[in-house]
Amino acid sequence: MKEIKVFSSNDDLLIDRICAIFREKGIPFIKKEEGAGSYMNIAFGKSPMSKKTIFVSGEDYKKAKKLIDFLNAEDFNEEPEEISNELKAIPVDEFGNKIYSWPAKILGGIVVAFFIALVLLWVVQVVRYFN
Repeated sequence: MKEIKVFSSNDDLLIDRICAIFREKGIPFIKKEEGAGSYMNIAFGKSPMSKKTIFVSGEDYKKAKKLIDFLNAEDFNEEPEEISNELKAIPVDEFGNKIYSWPAKILGGIVVAFFIALVLLWVVQVVRYFN
């Protein structure tokens, strides 16, 4: 079986989506990562810098390419207004800052107070140590 490169990207979600479609359609494929990609993923988690490439057999190339072209066309035909409506749902003040609810403000205050208390305790311990 001769492997032919059918798609390459840094986007893990897109690569995983294409692999899932190939599995669903019964197209055998091989997914490879360039460089030390697999080793870096094991050591440090997923890296957006590692490029992934999908290979298919020569017999399945046309079918795979047609599916990828359809997937790309589907991704680029989204309505931009849907995205802008989601962004408008976030409450902001006249300066464009997010408006947080009072429970979020209280929780933030508690977290800040906790860290201030930790710093003060550390300072007290340092002073006691050197006296």
